[in-house]
Amino acid sequence: MVKKLMVVFFLITLAAAPVYADTAEADDGENMRLYVGGRAIMDALKVTGSDEATEGMSATTMQFGAGVSAGTYKRVKNAAFRFEVDYSYTMRSNSFYHAIMANVYIQSAYKAHIFAPYIMAGIGMNVFDPPFANIESAFAFNTGAGIVVPVKGGWAVDFGFRYMQSNINFHTEEATQKVKNHNFYIGALYVF
Repeated sequence: MVKKLMVVFFLITLAAAPVYADTAEADDGENMRLYVGGRAIMDALKVTGSDEATEGMSATTMQFGAGVSAGTYKRVKNAAFRFEVDYSYTMRSNSFYHAIMANVYIQSAYKAHIFAPYIMAGIGMNVFDPPFANIESAFAFNTGAGIVVPVKGGWAVDFGFRYMQSNINFHTEEATQKVKNHNFYIGALYVF
């Protein structure tokens, strides 16, 4: 069910993009804005045991990955806050995860600066498909920081770090485990 909701959200976001394309002239807080993007990711995924058999045990894997995202946001007029709903899909060499998150950003306006630093936090739903268990989904939260550098038109480059804890319990034969994810990324965004 969660996968179907994520696909529906993604398709609605893409279908609505032409409706908002005429708002790309200025990010004045009056209109909803849509974006799409891609990222290259250095990913540290930590799986920790949480039952009696695996208490205190953990395994961390570092991998490169790639991801795409689409979403919509609204800046609070005359303020540094913006609210965002985001769908992201990330592939690693042996697994994938995707999420729908509702985030709050504190960020300076793109047009006013050469670069725009930000901090963010949010909650949502994460789906994770590891090689060692079945696909699981659960409540998630994330936090992060980064810098957006506008390029030209609606294009921007995004450098950042994001931490996500999805509290997914994997029910394997031996253990119940939880997942924490650290992403360092560089990406390109297009804002409609």
